[in-house]
Amino acid sequence: ILDKYEKVLERSRYIIDNKISLADFAILPFVRQFANVDINWFNSNYFYLSIWLKKIMDFDVFIQIMKKFEVWDENERGEFIIFDN
Repeated sequence: ILDKYEKVLERSRYIIDNKISLADFAILPFVRQFANVDINWFNSNYFYLSIWLKKIMDFDVFIQIMKKFEVWDENERGEFIIFDN
């Protein structure tokens, strides 16, 4: 399936057209997960998909949504969030 996406991205900036669409966001987690297994191999085998993935991951909205948190340590005090009704 990645080969098919690669061929599509040879002709357009995004999966459907030259404008980003829901289709791009729908396949993003799959492609991102695949790339994260071996990013160097992925980048060397999927040139256009690599550009596409980096472009989407550089969007401000993606960066805000995918904020990295510190790893939880059971020996440290946590934070409580109280939701009022």
